[in-house]
Amino acid sequence: SYENELKSLRNENAYLKSSEDQRLKEYEGRMNSLTETIKRFDRDRIQVKEERHAQEIERLKLLKQTWINHEENVKSRIKLICNRNGVEYSEKVPFKGKPDNTLKINEEYIIFDAKSPANDDLSNFPLYLKAQSEQASKYVKEENVRREIFLVVPANTLEVLEQFEFRLSDYTVFVIPIE
Repeated sequence: SYENELKSLRNENAYLKSSEDQRLKEYEGRMNSLTETIKRFDRDRIQVKEERHAQEIERLKLLKQTWINHEENVKSRIKLICNRNGVEYSEKVPFKGKPDNTLKINEEYIIFDAKSPANDDLSNFPLYLKAQSEQASKYVKEENVRREIFLVVPANTLEVLEQFEFRLSDYTVFVIPIE
């Protein structure tokens, strides 16, 4: 009968509408969940990036502190050696430039310059030392400065160095460990 078929179609239509509403609610719920997951992922990614940035800043601060410590360690060791052996340590030199450490023996100035890598990548350190050796010419041009300059490096850098002596035209630079 026509009425039964109409009733059946209405029931089916109601069921499908109800089913569609349920699917839409589930879809919206899943989309909201996905949106929250994406937001949480973005927040986590930003947090990880900020943490890495903070760690890199801390690492660079430690490297800078390591350099400062190396300079201070070299200075205190050289002063200690001078005191033990009655050698004059010159805080100020009567010539141009400010070498890290200068000793005066028999009216001659001997320069010990502390050098340390700028970062934990030691691959450029040998080239840096070569450049610093060439720049040391500013000291040897001065009167009563010994024609041998000493670059004092941290012991852990020795493994990457192949050259410990730089013979330049009128002076020689020696690379030595702090020990």
